[in-house]
Amino acid sequence: GCKWCAMMDKVLQDTTIKSILDNNTEIDRIDIKGNKITAAGLTGKELAKKYNVRGVPTLIFFDSSKKEIIRIPGALKKEDFRNVLCEYISAYKTAC
Repeated sequence: GCKWCAMMDKVLQDTTIKSILDNNTEIDRIDIKGNKITAAGLTGKELAKKYNVRGVPTLIFFDSSKKEIIRIPGALKKEDFRNVLCEYISAYKTAC
């Protein structure tokens, strides 16, 4: 599999990160080459094309109106990921 994806899976399971994201975030793991229908009603391949995802892992955060607010391509260490969340996603600042 994808070692960088596994690294991000671990980061997303960290209790500190989970507390920042908890109740504010729905996380969907998508196979960008797959044909499985996702929660968005598109296949992973279709979503990758729609959002121009070319590499994995790629995390994309959307606001409640489905507008993209931040895109994080590649894997980040826990501390770096937390810093990105706290700096760029105002809804989460209270948990930082």
